[in-house]
Amino acid sequence: MNDQRGLIALVIPLILVAATLIGVFIIWLGIVKNPLTPVVPTQQTATSKTTPQVSQSSQYQNPFEASSGSSNPFDNQSQNPFDNLK
Repeated sequence: MNDQRGLIALVIPLILVAATLIGVFIIWLGIVKNPLTPVVPTQQTATSKTTPQVSQSSQYQNPFEASSGSSNPFDNQSQNPFDNLK
């Protein structure tokens, strides 16, 4: 039993080292993008001092008004929705 514990104690670190080396090799080949590289802004976004302009032309439509086209979820259900299936 002691021999097995000693063998497992050697095998587990070797598996971890092998997995790390394989991961580094895959990143080095460029198959997987390195997750630890910092995100560097592009030259255009880094030098632009203007703020983007957003259109403010849309208006809020009250969902409880009939003219907005929305249904009022708190309106009393005067109709059974299954009546239309008959």
